[in-house]
Amino acid sequence: MEIKDTIEFIKRAHVNQFDKSGEPYWKHPVAVMHNLPEDSSENLKHAALLHDVLEDTTHTPRSLKNLGYNDKIIKIVEAVTRPERRPPSGLSYLQWIQKIANSGHYEAIVLKMADIRHNTDPERRSKLPKEQREIYEEMFWKRYMPALEQLRIGLHLLKEKENQKYVKRSKLL
Repeated sequence: MEIKDTIEFIKRAHVNQFDKSGEPYWKHPVAVMHNLPEDSSENLKHAALLHDVLEDTTHTPRSLKNLGYNDKIIKIVEAVTRPERRPPSGLSYLQWIQKIANSGHYEAIVLKMADIRHNTDPERRSKLPKEQREIYEEMFWKRYMPALEQLRIGLHLLKEKENQKYVKRSKLL
C-alpha cells in the first residue's frame, strides 16, 4: 500500500466531513503526516493519515486489516484513537494523553504530537469564525499545551530508558 492509496482511502472515509473552518476533513490527516519527523517510517506516515478513521468513521481495526494495512500501522492508529469519552468508563482528554505519554510507544507519542501541532496551527486557527477562535485560544492553553508537555516528557523518558538499555548492554553501568 502506497501513501497515495491511503490518501485516496481517507478522502472516501471522511467524505462529507469538514473541519470547523469548513475545509474537507481529510486535509487534516495529510497535514499531520507532514508534521512528522522527516525520518518517519512508512508505517508511521500511513498511521498519521489513518489516525482519525477509527474515531470518526465506521471503520474498525479489522476493516483496516482487510484493506491491506499491516498490524504495525493498525496498532499505532489504535494507540492514538480516543476511547469512550464519558465517565465513568472514559478518560478525560489529559488523562488519555498521559496514558499515551506513559505507554513507551514512540510512534504513538510522535503521532499525537504532530496531531496537536496541526490542531494548534495559527494559520488553521485564523480561518475559524471569531467565537471559535476564542474557544480554541482557551483550549490552546488549557488543553493542548499541557498535552504537548506531557507527551514531551513521555518522549524524554522513553529516550532516557533507551539510553539506559544501551549503557547496560555496553557494560558501562
